[in-house]
Amino acid sequence: MKRLFILLLSFITIGCEKPPSFQEMKMNFEQNKRTFSELQSFVCEMGKVAQPFRYFDGSFVYSMSVPKRENVPTIQYLDERLSKIGVTSIGFKKGENVNCTLSIQQYVAGFAGSGVSYDYKYNVENPNTPSEQGFTLERLPEKGLVRFDEPLANGWYLSFYSN
Repeated sequence: MKRLFILLLSFITIGCEKPPSFQEMKMNFEQNKRTFSELQSFVCEMGKVAQPFRYFDGSFVYSMSVPKRENVPTIQYLDERLSKIGVTSIGFKKGENVNCTLSIQQYVAGFAGSGVSYDYKYNVENPNTPSEQGFTLERLPEKGLVRFDEPLANGWYLSFYSN
């Protein structure tokens, strides 16, 4: 019963977190361009070999928030850079047309198939910008599925999903 209470309290706390604005995400990227570049270089290089954490079919997720098993090392270099940009994990995947795609989740909330996600992504294979869909970051559709990739710089995108 105590565990159930703690679990419910965790969900309530996570649900109360305020999502970032697109402007805040863009400012974070601009202020930390070098850190994003360092992450891109380091993690894309890591992707050339199998990793000892959550590695499957040419992809992996490195998370500093998940307790590491004894044989899975913490990578201080990644932890420092992820902390600097305000996140706790980074995902790597070999794409169909590129050797390295990255995903850094800034914020996520939702339940049972509906939700919202704010991410930084590198090397998006088929980006879908808001302007191509007939809207802007300032005026998103109020209903239905909204998914887009807004270019930032050097192959990085601000990606948004809402359902």
